[in-house]
Amino acid sequence: MAELAAVIASPGHSLLLAERDGTLVGTVTVADLGQGRAYLGMLAVSPSAQVGGLGRLLVTAAAEEAKARFAARTLELTVIALRTELIDWYRRRGFACTGELRPFPVAVPDRERLVLTVMERDLA
Repeated sequence: MAELAAVIASPGHSLLLAERDGTLVGTVTVADLGQGRAYLGMLAVSPSAQVGGLGRLLVTAAAEEAKARFAARTLELTVIALRTELIDWYRRRGFACTGELRPFPVAVPDRERLVLTVMERDLA
């Protein structure tokens, strides 16, 4: 199993890294949104490390970082609404859809199809 290797922090942001045998295999970011809220983003797990619980470990570590570093009570994330399997994965990690939708943040072809679903999880 990979180990959480490092937390790189700057004001308002943390980058958590996971490594296995000295090789980076996963990352996740946490950003302070203020007023007891934090944002989980850029969760990435190497294909060679998927299906082993590393994503779950990184989400748990991000939640703990949000609580400890930013005193967050709520953790928010966004998922492309078309990615129903990913939405379901986050539901199994305790997140719920808020009903809020946001536009995709950059101009790309077919941008209107890439609407983002907002999800959140209570950290209290």
